[in-house]
Amino acid sequence: MNKSKMALFCGLVFSLCQSAIAAPEIIKVTHLQNRPTIMARINASDPMLFVLDTGFGGKVMLDNAIAEKLGLKHIRTRTVNNMGMGDFTFEQYEGGAVQVSSISITVDTFEAQKGLDQFMAQLGEDELGNKPVGVVSPWQLTKGTISFNSDLTSIEVNDHGRLEATDADVLPYSFASGLPSFKANINGKTYTAHIDTGSPAPLIIPARFMDEFDLLEEPVERGEARTVGMQHKMWTAKLSGKVRLGSYILQDPTVLFVERMPAINIGLRALKDGSVIIDPDNELIKFTHNSNKN
Repeated sequence: MNKSKMALFCGLVFSLCQSAIAAPEIIKVTHLQNRPTIMARINASDPMLFVLDTGFGGKVMLDNAIAEKLGLKHIRTRTVNNMGMGDFTFEQYEGGAVQVSSISITVDTFEAQKGLDQFMAQLGEDELGNKPVGVVSPWQLTKGTISFNSDLTSIEVNDHGRLEATDADVLPYSFASGLPSFKANINGKTYTAHIDTGSPAPLIIPARFMDEFDLLEEPVERGEARTVGMQHKMWTAKLSGKVRLGSYILQDPTVLFVERMPAINIGLRALKDGSVIIDPDNELIKFTHNSNKN
């Protein structure tokens, strides 16, 4: 084989190898009351609308009436402590298939809560009249990487993507606390934090830490937040200093302090021009400015 034919042959092989690697999946995201939503099927059901929530440590949470309608097999009723914010009772059902766009995953159990439809009803419906029926965690969608911008109009799922733990911008996370949590640095001190796409506020900090920070203004009481069986007082203030998420920096951010919050809660609205990349298989997360995204 002469050199020109060899070059042509090698180029063809390289092209075929490249095409064999599936392109990243782009999943459309809509929003209800600032909460991202996606369509998903459960065990080949019709598509249903779900809230996409990185602040949910489970896999799939359904309204209990939907679980019964789908004919899921009930396993047991569980009551757990909701990270110091009251007891949380839910039903567990036998697992099955979840399909989001062309992505199919299998979960060992489905969780369901009675009365979840009342909360979901407050979110309204999308432009096609779909009402949300539950919550899906994006941490379960792939063993590759999941990427999204702060506006979260779509998510990119790359089965072949990965983050490198040696990258200075990459943070390890763990589910030790029940939620995927990592370390945020505030003015030189580290705190446990998690990213929450369902958060109504850009940055929430446990009120017990309020006295540890220099503030640019006095905290102003903002009423109470409600969780299961509990009320939590809230205050807003402007923090003096830097919140570091790897190399991503929030300078003098406005903060919502909330009683009994177990950890710092970072909403997407805090990231402004930022992006988030999650590597579930290696339990790594990266925050980056869009201009630096790679």
